[in-house]
Amino acid sequence: MAGTAVIIPFFQRTPGLLRAAVRSVLAQEDAGPITMIVCDDGSPLPAADELASFTIAEQERIVLIRQENGGAGAARNAALDAMPPDTEWIAFLDSDDRWRPRHLARAIAALREGHDLCFADVRREHEAGNHFQNAGFEPSLHESLGAATGLYRLVGDFLTLNLRLSPVSISSVVMRASTLGDLRFAPKPVEDLRFWFEVSRACPRVAFDATLQVDYGRGNITVTDGWRSSAELRMCLHYHAVFMHVARSFALSAEQRSILQRRVARNRGLFAQVMLAHFRDGRLPSGDVVWRFAKLDPALARALVATAASLALTRLAGFSRLRRASVTHH
Repeated sequence: MAGTAVIIPFFQRTPGLLRAAVRSVLAQEDAGPITMIVCDDGSPLPAADELASFTIAEQERIVLIRQENGGAGAARNAALDAMPPDTEWIAFLDSDDRWRPRHLARAIAALREGHDLCFADVRREHEAGNHFQNAGFEPSLHESLGAATGLYRLVGDFLTLNLRLSPVSISSVVMRASTLGDLRFAPKPVEDLRFWFEVSRACPRVAFDATLQVDYGRGNITVTDGWRSSAELRMCLHYHAVFMHVARSFALSAEQRSILQRRVARNRGLFAQVMLAHFRDGRLPSGDVVWRFAKLDPALARALVATAASLALTRLAGFSRLRRASVTHH
């Protein structure tokens, strides 16, 4: 029976998160048949233990598969490959997030209006405000599907939207299975953003739900241990690899190329700042990460020089102010 496949990658150490995510799916109203496909990605806390408390009837709606740890993208791919063949809609839900009760029904209503993909506003546990607001995404600039619905048709193209600060959160996305086809996630960090770039080629018709439909947990995949950390350096590298892929592989308009160039410059500058923070802290950044970044983008050296000069000028200005204050005091 055609219905929705809910794709849930699982890698957790904290008990209870997967149970809460699954309960939020079971609580969906007017959503039709649902099959949850949970991929245990070599989790230190086994998914089977998390699911054992559900009733037999509830467990019959869950397909559990297991694999060696390969990351969230690989886990989603394995779950996608395990979908029932008659799946009509695909929905994504990370194991530490929860849906509001009408999320799926609202997204499917938008898809039935002829759209390929629908995403919704979310609230992240570690952020103030909702994600659309924090991403600078303004629903009123798009075409309403009905004043009372809170659903909209995206004006403009999905690629340009994601080249800017993307408002798309993976656990809010529902899409047509026929549109996805054989497209899969890249098995590496920042796989969500790269996936949206690839999806943009196949999804010319995109809708969104301007109401809050998903509550996000803190996550355990992309959170780093501070902007001065080695993890932040690696994250900059992964983003840069995605940006370089888009620059090479997509036929970009002049506007899109300009947006991408600004993102590349900002990411390059952040990488340089984090590297210099390592040196100030008496630590050496990972040579492998620096080498891989430099291979992707030779302009890194220029960014390092510019950042170092800016920091030196800032320190010099501060020293001059201290000297003037000292002379005035005496």
